[in-house]
Amino acid sequence: MGQRIREPLETVPFCGFGPSSFWPFRRRLQTLDVTHDFARVRRSMRDECPSRPGVYGMIDARQQLIYVGMSIVLPKRLVTYFQSSPNERKEYRIASHTNRLVWEVIGHGLAAELRELELIRHHQPRFNVRGRRAGRALGYIFISREDAPRLRIGKQVPRGVRYSWGPLVLNWRLREAIETANRHFKLRDCRADTPMHFGDQHSLFALDLRVECIRGETASCLGPCAGLCTRSQYSAQLRAARAFLDGRDRGTLERLEEELQKIVARQQFERAAGIRDRLVRLSYLWDRLAVLREPPLAEQFVYPTQVGNQRAWFLVAASRVVGVVREPEVGAHAAKALQRLKATYDAGATDQLATDRMATQILACWFRTRSEELRSTMTPGDALEICRRACAQAK
Repeated sequence: MGQRIREPLETVPFCGFGPSSFWPFRRRLQTLDVTHDFARVRRSMRDECPSRPGVYGMIDARQQLIYVGMSIVLPKRLVTYFQSSPNERKEYRIASHTNRLVWEVIGHGLAAELRELELIRHHQPRFNVRGRRAGRALGYIFISREDAPRLRIGKQVPRGVRYSWGPLVLNWRLREAIETANRHFKLRDCRADTPMHFGDQHSLFALDLRVECIRGETASCLGPCAGLCTRSQYSAQLRAARAFLDGRDRGTLERLEEELQKIVARQQFERAAGIRDRLVRLSYLWDRLAVLREPPLAEQFVYPTQVGNQRAWFLVAASRVVGVVREPEVGAHAAKALQRLKATYDAGATDQLATDRMATQILACWFRTRSEELRSTMTPGDALEICRRACAQAK
């Protein structure tokens, strides 16, 4: 008897983004067919897509949603996918698989970010990585306990370590940034069992010490293994690295920026590229650690904000947005808002909310440069009282 060939499972074609927990106003999905003439696609996009915050999706020839994104200015972001000359950029690779483009205008940047995360988790498009719940590993930066310490990364802080920073998402950019930091501050990155011989370290016998790596030969390491520095000189560089990681010394980045400008002015472009890469990596490290230094947001509050001609309330619980309602006025809106607030903030309701690191980061990033809006927030109790008064006026 011949073996029966299994038919592939049928996939459900894309028929819309679906309902949202983060937008109480009416939404309309707009669409644009994508042809091989990308210049025409860009023109149509500029004509038809409004310059407002929103989310967008890419549909392939099998009518499958393959990518979801968001932008504060939709057409400005979308045209980057359809550049006229093919290259290896991620945007072009996604566009080359796209037969139809869809978008949904969301009148608020925070709501658009939350909607993007919601759609990625619901539809699981194959080109998306951000937002999936199989979170990446967390770890710590620490100063090692060695004769000549250096910056290292690990999932746990080793016992006895005095200085550490984290937790942070462990990824290739963070590892690359720590490698760059060790080089910038001229800390060693050789094997842990490499013997150290500082310049002020006395010995009974004459030692023929030589650097064994290219970093020592190019003076990008202080060379504690070959007596090229004293212990106090090495410790001074370690303190400078600590000041940078603690956020006490931004001068490291400022000096690199000044050096880069001078080198570019001299048209030394190859050297400038190296300085630029170092600046980018150290800036990334500075920004990641800056998030840890920020005071945490309150676990519960209501964030009122203007959306065009309308106003909305973002309901925050467990340090993340769990819903959005129209600002309560007399009538049905007030009754609906009151019901939603009670369901969100009644005793025990927030205790059942699971930790959502990605959603918490979105909210924290939103308020990072909007401290004046954070001051306009109110407690759940104040919001409930406003709703009750609005409902009483409607009777």
